[in-house]
This record gives sequence, structure tokens and C-alpha cells, in this order.
Amino acid sequence: MNSEDDVLNYLVQTGAVTPDFPADLDPPSEAASSSEAAPPSEPDPPSVPDFLSEPDFNYSEEPERGNPIPGPSRIAESSCICPMSRKLDIASHVERKLGKIVVEEKLKDHTVKRVLRLFHEIGFESLPLTKATLVHTPRAKVITRSVPPGEYLHFGIQDFLLSFPDESYIASLSTISLDVHIDEAPLFGNRLWAIQGAFPKQNQFSPFLIGAYVGKENPESRDEFLSEFIDECNLLMEQGIICTKDGLRKPFQINLFCADSLARAFVTATQYPTGYHSCFKCDQIGFKIGRRTAFSLTVASPRTQETFRLRQDPLHHHSMVPSGLEKISNFDIVEQIIIDPMHIVDLGVVKKMIELFYKEGCVGFKLSSDGQISIDQFYCALAPFIPTNFARVPVGFDDLSDWKATQFRCFGAYTGLITYHAFMPNDFYRHFLLLFCSIRLLSNSKMSEADVQLAKSLLESFVLQFPDFYGRDRVSYNVHALLHLSDCAAKFGPLPGFAAFRFENFFREIKDNVSKTHQILAQLRNRNAEQSYIARSQYQSSSSAAFADPLPQHSQSYGSNFAYKTFAFSNFTITAGRRDGCCMLTGNIPVSVLAFGKQNDIDGFIGKRYLNPRPFFLSPINSLDVGVSIVDELNEETEFFPVSQIENKIIRIPYEGSFLLINLLHCETPKEPNSN
Repeated sequence: MNSEDDVLNYLVQTGAVTPDFPADLDPPSEAASSSEAAPPSEPDPPSVPDFLSEPDFNYSEEPERGNPIPGPSRIAESSCICPMSRKLDIASHVERKLGKIVVEEKLKDHTVKRVLRLFHEIGFESLPLTKATLVHTPRAKVITRSVPPGEYLHFGIQDFLLSFPDESYIASLSTISLDVHIDEAPLFGNRLWAIQGAFPKQNQFSPFLIGAYVGKENPESRDEFLSEFIDECNLLMEQGIICTKDGLRKPFQINLFCADSLARAFVTATQYPTGYHSCFKCDQIGFKIGRRTAFSLTVASPRTQETFRLRQDPLHHHSMVPSGLEKISNFDIVEQIIIDPMHIVDLGVVKKMIELFYKEGCVGFKLSSDGQISIDQFYCALAPFIPTNFARVPVGFDDLSDWKATQFRCFGAYTGLITYHAFMPNDFYRHFLLLFCSIRLLSNSKMSEADVQLAKSLLESFVLQFPDFYGRDRVSYNVHALLHLSDCAAKFGPLPGFAAFRFENFFREIKDNVSKTHQILAQLRNRNAEQSYIARSQYQSSSSAAFADPLPQHSQSYGSNFAYKTFAFSNFTITAGRRDGCCMLTGNIPVSVLAFGKQNDIDGFIGKRYLNPRPFFLSPINSLDVGVSIVDELNEETEFFPVSQIENKIIRIPYEGSFLLINLLHCETPKEPNSN
């Protein structure tokens, strides 16, 4: 999107301006506004292999997918002949929309300038003339601090909070609590370290940048790298944090700290994960088997804040004096540094299990060449059934090196179940179920204390049996760390709430904000300020309808009252169709969604319930207790269900003539949908 034509086309698609803009600014006639464009044809869905056989019922009664062109927006209906105040409202709306597009699409300055001149020529004189003014790019010089062998820029926690309006979410909090994440990655031949902050269990705001380091190598001193961050945290904990323009102070605290094992070891001055004494939660001692470090199968004496500060296990430490995060006041360096599910479970244990059973071989079992081809085809064929909540669908195991964390999470908590069931020996499948059930128990938003204790027991059995299937030398730091995962869940809640996914996604955005090899920190400062401004403006003006994606008139099989195929909740959507069209209602009733609409002024949907859901397995626990069932029959009668009864979205996979239903756990179930 590098021309004004591209930008205008984008504005039309998003509804900011009419399709005729700027040629025709007159209000559309009623006839024109009520006409519908024919929906574009959609490519045929992927074919399903024979071994993913579906039951007799099918999707033929579900509404066709439509993608109608958005009709004239409220902007168009008012036109240039409206009163001056209304015209200014229109200009303000266009300015916000255009600013959002400019930031998201990373448009060049000269392109934005040409588009803004075009808007001025057609009567929008109140719009800015430059990109810097439109998106509020800072003009002050960037002042960095030398941290050999690079430089550091501190963005600040206090400054970020003061940038929000007084009536925002921040003002409703009695205590300002933050999750903190630190990570590093290569960037244009440099090392980029980013300190991020986020509000616990709050998805409305993405993480924000607290500080960044750039240098040819990693920082030589962790204390110099972290000094401004630690000083600000200590000051805010002592004096409180100002969160409104009128100077209102509130208590401040760090809720938890999240990082991968390497970054955590660096900022805490402790052993790296290959060291014998590297477990951060207990004082177990590893040992060598060949060239690998093997860890204990059980938990040793737990570390505490006191034993850590007293250096009772001196080989665990790289510094005998307080260093790194240990200098933060009122911060329990053992309890509040978590076992990150993304790095330990998904990128750690699950990835290693797949590598062993697919490529290297396990204890007493190795896939043949034909077996590798079969399991590869099977897993790729699952892609059409994976909901859009997952950014990446399943791909072949030959491409394992290209898999991302979300794909390993999908395997460990969802699709690995039928993969192990279909291709692995029964005892391997039973062992996998120990991990599968424990992760699902700890990922449930309704997780109870009993669930935590049950998951703890299952994980202990999984680790204890791990050498029998994958080898004693494969009990790595990640496998041992599973023994401490349930303790983190007991303290900080379900795993999705503190996993590093949100931070890793934002870190990718941070890296994408850098387009030149020089003045990297200045680029980060400018792009970060622009994105923060756009996020705030969208927050103040945002509103979204619960219903979305209108069905074309010829596909409204259930009447004009049910004319939508999508319903948008705060964190996910349900869309009629194969991939996103199945949900679990209150009372554990699985339903296939056909169309959304209203009945007696109640938001709801037309659907068909699945009959007689039964467990897919009974050991180590009943599969229904972790949201897994299997069904054979779909009720022939359609029914109306209020959307308020929706408890979970469901992954629906055809398997051996039935449907396997797996509750989607990695998004928070909303209690009330967004609505106008």
C-alpha cells in the first residue's frame, strides 16, 4: 500500500468513505443504499482425505459464505451539505481512520503527504498536511544512555500511564500491577533487548515498551542494562504511581516476571539451563549422560526468597552480591518469576516429543518412512478444521523447523490427541494423555484448586515415566520444569493468562517497526509513540456491533431476522461454517451454528445440537472433564439459542466416522458480548 489509490481503496473497504469518494459527495439515494452487491465467489474448501471420514450428516444446510461489499457508511450519509459541526465530526473520524491505516500499513511520508493533499483539495481543510502531525510523531531529539557495547533508551512506566485519558481503564484500578517480560533477538546484525510491561489478564491493551537496548553484542553488565528500569520500579513502589492528569497516585507493584530460560538466567545472574544447578525453583542437581545434562525426575528442596538471597546454593549463582532483578524492592525473585508455558511446554517439551517420535526415534519405537508420510498427510489434513483463533494452521512435520509456538501449542492441547491415538503405540498415547490432560486442566478459565492438584499429580507421573518412552538423557531442564508448572498456576491463574504469547507477538511488532540499520532506538521511539497515540484514539472512539458479516439475501435460509453468519465477542468470534461454527452451551450442550440474529429482541442464533456426547477416553481422567467429547449424530431440528448461553468455542474434527469435539481454552470466554 504505497500509493494514494491504495489508501483510498482501503478506506472504502473499511467504511471510512463511500465507494464513490471523492467523486460523489452527495448523499446516496434510498434505492442505492438498499441495493446489495453480489457476493464474490469463494474457492472450494480443501478436500478431506478418506482417513478423516465424516459422519453421514454434513454442512449442506449451513448458510453459504458471503463477503458482501460494505454499504455506504454513516460518513457518506451525512455528506458535505451537513452543518459545520457535523462536517468536523466527519473529518475527525476520517483522521482517526487514516491515522490507523498509516501506522498499521507503515506508509511512507511522501505517500501520506500526497493523500492528505488530496483530502484538502476536496474540502477536508482541517486534516493535517504531514504524516508526523497526523500520527503525532515526536519531534524531540532521542537521548540514549551508553550501555557497553551498545546503547539503551528508557520509555518509562509512569509516562505510559499518563498518556491515557483520565476516564480510561487505568483509572478504575485500585492498584497498578504489571506483568514484565524481557527478551532478546537479532536485528540487522545487532542484538535487541526489550523490556515490556502489560496489565495482568487485560487484553484490551497490548503490551507496551518500557525500555530497549541495541548493540553489536549482548550487554556486558546486566546491572547497567536494568538500572533505569529497577530505579523506576523502586521509586514507584515507594511513592506510588501517578495515573491521571490531576496527579492521583496509586500503589504500584510487579505481579510477575516472564522470560525464556536464557534471558531469565542473564537478568537474575544465575546458571543457564544446561548447568547442573540451573533449576530456578528447587535445588536439584543435574548430571551428565553422554553430552547431555539430565535433570531430576522429582522436586528437590524448594528455593525461597531467603535461600536465594543468602546464596545457600552458591553454584546456582553467578554473583555473590545482589545483581539484576534482585535489586527490585518488594519483589520475590523466586515466587514471582514464572515457569513460562510457551517456552517450557510448547517450544520445549512438546517440540522435543515431536522431534523424537517423528525423526530421531523413541525407546523401542521408530516411525518407518511410510509411517512418516502417513502421519504427515494426516496432520496436514486437519488444517481446514482448526479455528481462526490460531494464527497458523497445522503443517507437515517435515517443516518442523519452521513451526511457531502457536503450532506446538495446538498440538500439545488439541490436535496431538488424535495424532498420538492414530499413529503411536497405546502406551505412548497413554503417556501423552498425562501431559494433555494436565495442560488442559491448568488452561481452563474455571480452574479450581482441585484441578491444580490433579494436574500436579498427572505432571509428576508424566515426568517420572518420561525416560521409559524417550530416554533418561532426554529429561532436560524443560521436562523437569513441568514439575513446578502447577505451582505457578496456583499463584497466577490459568496458563494462558501468564504465558509469553502476548509479549512475543508484541516483540515481533517492535522488530517490524525498524526499517533502517541506523538510529534503531530513534525509530523505535517514534513508531512506539505513533502506535500509542493511535491505540488511545481508537480506545476513546471504539465501538463494535455484536453481529457481523451479513449474509447475502439468497443465503438467508432462516429469514431476515437471522441475516448474519458471525457474532463477535470481546476476544473471539463464532462464524457459521466448518471451521468456526461450533460452540458449547451452558449445560455442556454442543451446537452447530447456522446463522445469527434476533428473536424477540434477544441476540441469538439458529443451530442444531449434537446428540449424546460421550467421552473420548476414560483414563487417566474422563475426557469430558477436560472438554473433550465425541459425537455421532446431529439433531435434525433447528433451534434458537441465546448467545448468552455460549460457554466455549469448539474445535470440531471428523474422525473415524464421528466428530471429535474439543473445547477451545486459549481464549477467555466472555460473559457479555460487545454491542452498540
